[in-house]
Amino acid sequence: MRTRAERLAYDHVGALNLIELEFYRNKSVIVAYKDYLSTLREPSSSPEQERHIIERRNSSYHELLYQLGRAVGLSYDKAELQEHTYSPQGWANDQQVQRLNGQLLNELLSGKRTFPITAKIEDQ
Repeated sequence: MRTRAERLAYDHVGALNLIELEFYRNKSVIVAYKDYLSTLREPSSSPEQERHIIERRNSSYHELLYQLGRAVGLSYDKAELQEHTYSPQGWANDQQVQRLNGQLLNELLSGKRTFPITAKIEDQ
């Protein structure tokens, strides 16, 4: 639950990868887990299709959280799982900048992008 608003976080992905091991006897959790994973692999070819995939992914993710809660004896309302989460916009902005900087640096180092240099003459 700690990383539910940070789906790109390493801890979040690591926790997802442990679900099948930790809850292998709970059919409801495993079904929800596999359904969610299938949404993560869905390709999109248009903005409209992307919106549909995101909606399905979110719905599937919250179903997984709901089933995980039930499996450990907690009772959550699905609407609360969707609405009661917080992640600062600044974190999302920082992640976006880091991804863009990494992409640009990779392009520069691989020779796909040039690094412009301008000579500047100082007035004396």
